[in-house]
Amino acid sequence: MTRLSHNSSTSKGVITIAPNETNDQLMSYLHNELVEILDVKRLGRSNKALITFHSAKTPRTVRYHYEILPVAPYKPKTLVCLKCHKEGHMVRHCPNEEVCQECGIVHALKENEICKNTCYCSVCKETGHLATSNSCPNRRKQKTTKQSSDRRTNRARNRSRSGSRSRSRSKTRKDTANSASNSSGMDLNTSKQWSHVVSDQQPVTSRLRDKERRLLELTRTIDDLQKTLETARQEMTALTTEINLERNRQVRIVSPPGYRRENSKQRSQTHSLTSPKQSTLATKSDLLQIKAQVLHETSKETHKEMQTLNAKLDNSKQIHRTETEAYQTRINIIETKVNDIAGAISNLNTTIMALQERVESLVPLHQTPSQGKAPSTHRAPNRSAPYPPVNGT
Repeated sequence: MTRLSHNSSTSKGVITIAPNETNDQLMSYLHNELVEILDVKRLGRSNKALITFHSAKTPRTVRYHYEILPVAPYKPKTLVCLKCHKEGHMVRHCPNEEVCQECGIVHALKENEICKNTCYCSVCKETGHLATSNSCPNRRKQKTTKQSSDRRTNRARNRSRSGSRSRSRSKTRKDTANSASNSSGMDLNTSKQWSHVVSDQQPVTSRLRDKERRLLELTRTIDDLQKTLETARQEMTALTTEINLERNRQVRIVSPPGYRRENSKQRSQTHSLTSPKQSTLATKSDLLQIKAQVLHETSKETHKEMQTLNAKLDNSKQIHRTETEAYQTRINIIETKVNDIAGAISNLNTTIMALQERVESLVPLHQTPSQGKAPSTHRAPNRSAPYPPVNGT
């Protein structure tokens, strides 16, 4: 933060800022190209900041965070002393005696004691209001005179600025403006041509987008079919393992040679016990075989569908490639055309500049007599006339 020198001519202005920034941040963010900023100070907790400029006049705008903010002139409040009720200084710098706020007389009061005299203003010498109240007519007059002087200064500033703005352009400025308008017209024509080309290619782009959506849908369906195939294969393996286990259980145990045969009753009992189990196992094995056949058939069908979908996907990819190549060739042709148009425009600009230079070079040759030298009154001697006689001969 830079300190101000009392001798330098300075001015102050107020701007609105963000509420969370410090004085150092404001000093780094604020700048003006014409006037130097000496100091920045926040006005309390509000979103206002006071700027001091190194100039007698406050500028109208200031750059802040890549924005242009208007600067309002700073109007400080008049200092009123609460001790003697006079303007121009504060209590800590007051050399006068303490005056009562109620009656305007110098007298001592104890703590929490109220003055019982009549209300009297020591500023305007009238009764009915205090010396520090805003209803005092003397303070109102001072405010109105200050506001009128501020308005006059603002009007004078506006007049001086408006007079500087109303200046006529020179011929060179007009020529540059005409050339700029011609170049802008050419740029508009090129932009219109480019917009027409883009509008012609819009249906092609819409078709390509539709085909891309279809390709995405086909890839999703293929992924789903692959997942179903994996689940079917897992079920097939589980069923085959169950079938093998059931077959191993159904294998009869062959009795070794020399084994004693049991009685017929025991054999009949064992046969009656084992026959229902064997029948249930046979039915389970049959059901498992049927399920395995069904799953095998479904897997074959899904495999065929996968093959057809892959073929469709390959065909669509090939078509998409061919269309993208054709679209790219069209874009290249359009870019070449645009480059040719830009080259023609640059050539036209160069020819225009050459013509302007030629016109400027030809202007001094066709000057009027008032612009150039005045015509000479001396005539050349006539050589054809005879010489005058010498000595009367």
